[in-house]
Amino acid sequence: MGRDEHTVSHYVKNYCHNGIQGLVSKKQSGRPSRLTDEQEAELVQIVAYHTPEEVGFKSRANWTLAIVCDLILREWGYGYTQKGVA
Repeated sequence: MGRDEHTVSHYVKNYCHNGIQGLVSKKQSGRPSRLTDEQEAELVQIVAYHTPEEVGFKSRANWTLAIVCDLILREWGYGYTQKGVA
């Protein structure tokens, strides 16, 4: 699933100490999003209710971070890294 042993250990420790609330992601610091709230909402709708193929990515049935990066660049002209999208 793309998570190293240290990350999984951190998740388990958070769960043991705080229950399910320990797994809720907190807002990450860093560069603010370049997408507006409306663009982010549109992105969520696209990813949640359409396949990549339905929005123009040939032979792609499942969303990946790389495809989401390509979608953001194509639709809004912003280049994001996969880590930035995650």
